[in-house]
Parts: sequence; C-alpha cells; structure tokens
Amino acid sequence: EQLKALKDFLNSPDGKKIERVWIDSACMPQDQPKGSCSEADKKDFKRMLAEVNRLYLGSTVLILLDLSYVSRFWTQFES
Repeated sequence: EQLKALKDFLNSPDGKKIERVWIDSACMPQDQPKGSCSEADKKDFKRMLAEVNRLYLGSTVLILLDLSYVSRFWTQFES
C-alpha cells in the first residue's frame, strides 16, 4: 500500500522532479526484530541519527501518513 503510494507520487508531475529517494527504514540499519543489528550497524545508526535532520532541512519530504505513523513519537517529531 505504501509502496504503491510512493510509486504513484513519483510518477505524478510533482514526483517527476524527484531525483533521489531515501527511505529511513531501508537506508538506516533498524534493530527490528530487536537484537538483530550488529555492533557496527548500531554504531552506524547512531551516527546517521545525529545527521538525519539535515535531510529534512534541505530536501523535499514526502510523508506517507497512516495510523502507525501518528501513533509513534519519533515520526511526529520528524514531521
């Protein structure tokens, strides 16, 4: 459902302007299921987390809003 929404947007006139797509859950090592990340992944995640705000300040951000998004604090903080 979210992948379809992303594809639909990227194929729209506004979406055609987008050159690159960054998806946090795919681009930053997530510890899901809990305990699945290596120590190197945890270190990378911590470094990335300290810098991720730059993406939101200098990029166009598309939020795929659903109930899971509004139920988590971090997603509210990001938006």
